[in-house]
Amino acid sequence: MDKGKGYSINCLILKELLNGDLNTLNSLSKILGMSEKTLRTRLKKLNEFLGENRLGYIESKPGIGITLTADEEQRKKILLFTEKSNNDYSLNYQERFVKTMKLILYSTKNNPKTTQSIAESLYISTPTAQKIINECNSWLSMFKLKLRTVRNKGIAVVGSEVAYRLAFKHFITGFEKETNIELKLSGLLSDVYITKIKACILETEKEWNFKLAEDSFDETLIYCCLAVARNKEHPIYLERSELVNLQAYSEYSFAKVLFNKLYKLTNITLSDEEVGFLSIQILCSRLIQSYSDDTKLMLREFDTKLNEFVGRIIKVVSEVVNVDLTNDEYLFKGLINHIKPCIFRLRYGRGYPNSMTGYIKNEYLQTFRVSWLVSVLFEEYFNLKVTEDELGYIALYIQSALERNQREIDMLYVSNGPMGFNQLMVEKIKRKLPNIKDIKITSTHEYENSQNIDYKLIVSTEKLDEKTVLIDETLSNKAINNIDKAIKNIFNQDAEKLKFDIITHQLFDPDLILVDLKIKNKEQLIEMMCHRLVLKGYVNASFYKSVMDREAITPTSIGNMIAIPHGDQAYINEAKVFVAILKEPIKWDSDEVDIVCLLAVKMSNELEIKKTQTFYKGFINIMENKDEVNKIKSFKSEIELYKYLIR
Repeated sequence: MDKGKGYSINCLILKELLNGDLNTLNSLSKILGMSEKTLRTRLKKLNEFLGENRLGYIESKPGIGITLTADEEQRKKILLFTEKSNNDYSLNYQERFVKTMKLILYSTKNNPKTTQSIAESLYISTPTAQKIINECNSWLSMFKLKLRTVRNKGIAVVGSEVAYRLAFKHFITGFEKETNIELKLSGLLSDVYITKIKACILETEKEWNFKLAEDSFDETLIYCCLAVARNKEHPIYLERSELVNLQAYSEYSFAKVLFNKLYKLTNITLSDEEVGFLSIQILCSRLIQSYSDDTKLMLREFDTKLNEFVGRIIKVVSEVVNVDLTNDEYLFKGLINHIKPCIFRLRYGRGYPNSMTGYIKNEYLQTFRVSWLVSVLFEEYFNLKVTEDELGYIALYIQSALERNQREIDMLYVSNGPMGFNQLMVEKIKRKLPNIKDIKITSTHEYENSQNIDYKLIVSTEKLDEKTVLIDETLSNKAINNIDKAIKNIFNQDAEKLKFDIITHQLFDPDLILVDLKIKNKEQLIEMMCHRLVLKGYVNASFYKSVMDREAITPTSIGNMIAIPHGDQAYINEAKVFVAILKEPIKWDSDEVDIVCLLAVKMSNELEIKKTQTFYKGFINIMENKDEVNKIKSFKSEIELYKYLIR
């Protein structure tokens, strides 16, 4: 409350009631110096305050008077409230916003909220209340909702019921400080109802042999409570075709079973649309895992298309990273469990923010770049544009698989030392560098006279030739780093990897290469590049919009000052890659870039798939190499750069 009379009077009323004297409306109004009508209004507001804070209630008993019904603990809290700095009690702005939003979202036809009633509930002035209500309206606009004041009905939230429930869920999970979900929902339904609904979810989980992640369980509880509380006055509307599609999934059956249990407990019938809406939320949620390893006991058997899609992802990624991941069961199951709800999150606009995206891009940049190839497959199979956050999750699965399937290498150790010393060195090297599979020991004499040395990794305490990695006899950190660097060079810096395979050369066109380009911003650049692709007949006019739509969803900068914008393959006539080298870097969302590759690639048949994944493989390896990147930036002639790309 604003520091002033309003708060003092409310405290005085509570203090009078705490004293336990028999007060009538007439006697109290005389003590407080106000009319009986004004006192009735204040008592009503005070009762709302007490109810919301679980501090008892005020009632008027015939022949007895006005009394405060509260237990000892509640009375202590009320007394503490009345004594807080004697008129110095006030909520900070964030608390006022949360309190106001809760009053608005929890309001009903029988208990509407007005600016005046909100002001009195928060003990603030009407202008201050209106300012906070405006902030609430601004927040609700993110969900395409708005506030409207209706005469004799108070403040109403206007918009679709689906949007309202999403906003309610975000408010409850994001702003409410109370950690207990049941307490957060108090005011929407009675404690008894909330407890029953929670028990139904737990029972159905157990019957279906799966467990929702904690946040997903809370969201399911919120949506079930909203269904029970609002279905009569505020029903959900879903298209019939959408309902039919949803009924093909076991999550719909799960929601149906859950609502049947709720009916038995509450005698409230929930519509098929309510079942459909809840099934969407479950489809978009995250399972911790099935209680059983047997995939038949999972929530449902994943359909053929999803299995085929994940298998295709793994095959394509394996080709790009040169590691066979096709037999990695952990990767397959992990991607299935993630991508299934991901598809529905993308389809219904329910994003899970990935707070680790920045870390993933920094620590596993090459893997993150590989994951961009997945976005093309997403569009081909499901006609969905995958977000950067979702790609971050997928990159983690791929990175984990790569670490599980880390390539091993054999090593030749050349030494003239005693056998005991050599064996000790070998064991130390194996312990510190686990990706060395086997180490053969040979003498300097045998090495120098051998005609056929098949080992790519040759290590010695003496510098024998250019192929030898020099280490010291103490196997210092520097020596281990030298071996590790040599292994990485063998795996990642093969000269052939720094070229585009001949199968990809037809993706390049001298007319689609620009060097030393001066441009103002990415929008101007993308428009110009798309326009040229249209003029050449490689894409149609809708390609530009699809590129910009993707940019609106997630930035396409991939680090190292490189961006790879790309559009829907539905608008591509012939696959091409447009390369632009900028004279000066431009802003690309939060990054700066000076190499832009606009990808108009296709995945519609085996040849196109092979061409696209081979391009990605070459592209990633080239862009990982700083010398190569600098070489590409140094070209001043489009023809020379074209010749270099197809060398």
